[in-house]
Amino acid sequence: MKRTMKRTVFLLLCLLMLCAAGVASCHQQKKEAGEGELQLQIYCLRMDGEKKQPRGLAAEEVTMPQGENIQETVEDILLKIKQVSGGGKAAAIPAGVTVNEVAFYGNSVIVSLSSTFDELPEVEKSLAAAAIALTLTQLDSIDYVKVSCATDSYNASNDFYLNGDNVILDESSIQFNTFDITLYLVNTQTDQLEKVVRTLKTEEDQVYLNGVFSELVRQPEEENLQSPVPQGMMLRRLSSENGVCELDFLEIGAEKVKELDELSVQAIVKTMCAQDGVRGVLLRIDGKPLSEYGLEGYDDVLTCEK
Repeated sequence: MKRTMKRTVFLLLCLLMLCAAGVASCHQQKKEAGEGELQLQIYCLRMDGEKKQPRGLAAEEVTMPQGENIQETVEDILLKIKQVSGGGKAAAIPAGVTVNEVAFYGNSVIVSLSSTFDELPEVEKSLAAAAIALTLTQLDSIDYVKVSCATDSYNASNDFYLNGDNVILDESSIQFNTFDITLYLVNTQTDQLEKVVRTLKTEEDQVYLNGVFSELVRQPEEENLQSPVPQGMMLRRLSSENGVCELDFLEIGAEKVKELDELSVQAIVKTMCAQDGVRGVLLRIDGKPLSEYGLEGYDDVLTCEK
């Protein structure tokens, strides 16, 4: 009897181990199949069945190829947004509206739509802008979305400012705090760094490093001054620990990396070190040291003295 029970227990354990191995194998296969792909929710308008009026948002989960860069990825996602239809749903970007431009500023993106977007009913415009923002902010490199269009009657105050948590229809209703921050920009005439003090307007009660970096990325209006961050170079991750600020950029290609010269690196390091609590900066691209991209001498923590 005891021998039979032991044998039964042994067989059950073997069966459990085989099941666990099978599940792990299936999980691994699924993970490998997903490489180079994006799985995200495409938000659309939920329509009233009788009146055919938008009454809220709905979402469809899709799996799609990831673009070679963030620009291509966002453009492909916007195309997917236009293709949603049927089943009581309508595309957030309807057939008569086109995407004129997609522009990046740090971790923010501006989606400029054609003038026909302004002709949509106000409720539909609001919901459409929210759907676009909720879809795009699923990407790790995008925190903030602005949906805009240009017509003779459309003012900048009508732009939609959105992130994954809220929709702001009127920028003037926000109570902002202001902080003076120090940036180091490149003077294209003298090939020297120039110290510039900017006023940062934010809802937060303190200055965060991602806000400082977003200001550094923005191309200055001053003549002969230039942002040290190559255009299109976006953050994959920004973190700070024990006084070291790590800037991990998205892969941008060998040609773009060459624009990150010694003067640009100095400007980025001096800017971040000028902020409270930062004593050094660690630069990475796709989690890898810069030497793997042909930029020598920048693999360690950089300080203003280096």
